[in-house]
Amino acid sequence: MLIFITRMGWERAHSALINIFLVSTGVILLYGGLAISLDYEKNIKENQRLYTAYANLEDETLRFLATGRSRDGQPIKMSDFIIYLDGRLEELSAIALDFNTNEILKYRENIIKTINSNAHVEPDARK
Repeated sequence: MLIFITRMGWERAHSALINIFLVSTGVILLYGGLAISLDYEKNIKENQRLYTAYANLEDETLRFLATGRSRDGQPIKMSDFIIYLDGRLEELSAIALDFNTNEILKYRENIIKTINSNAHVEPDARK
């Protein structure tokens, strides 16, 4: 797209082509910055913990349905188990998505430096 715009010039390029270029650039900047700012190690560990907890809860549910007993082997009513199950599901409903704030700050500083460096260029020098 940029090749077509630069060949024709910004003034002669179709406005739809310019809009597509600008939107694409914004999306790339947004998602490129998102990939840098995620704390992958923390997210993986937390998602592993959540997966294990959900798998254990599933086993507990299947055990209850087969035996009518709780984890400790005591008989339990269906209504009490459902209340317990709802509470556990609420505890596990967290979304594991952490961000590395140091990387976000670095990314922000780089954007500000780029904007400031472009703002101080003389108009004739940009051509």
